Amino acid sequence: MTRERSRFGAQGELLAAASYVLRGHRILGRRVKTPAAEVDLVCRRGTRLVLVEVKRRRSAPRGVPWVTVEQTDRLYAAAEWLRRRERWAQVVGVELVTIEGWRLRHRGSL
Repeated sequence: MTRERSRFGAQGELLAAASYVLRGHRILGRRVKTPAAEVDLVCRRGTRLVLVEVKRRRSAPRGVPWVTVEQTDRLYAAAEWLRRRERWAQVVGVELVTIEGWRLRHRGSL
């Protein structure tokens, strides 16, 4: 991955993190590594643990999925692994945030 591309993605993760903070979440970690997957953001709001996958593109061609079935499966496996480690978490969710250029959308649960 080129440095420019890496920076582009990191900026997207920061934008997504800021939006979650503004919505009342606490950011517990960025680029959290689990045995199943690396999770872009791990957030907490009360007793809810949220894993966030952030996808950023300069433009979004129609018909091209943001996340594959395999990626979704790995994220849910990561969610289960984190749920077992974080005893306080009563509810665990996996969410997708997409960013096209600088336009952010919360796509909701995967």
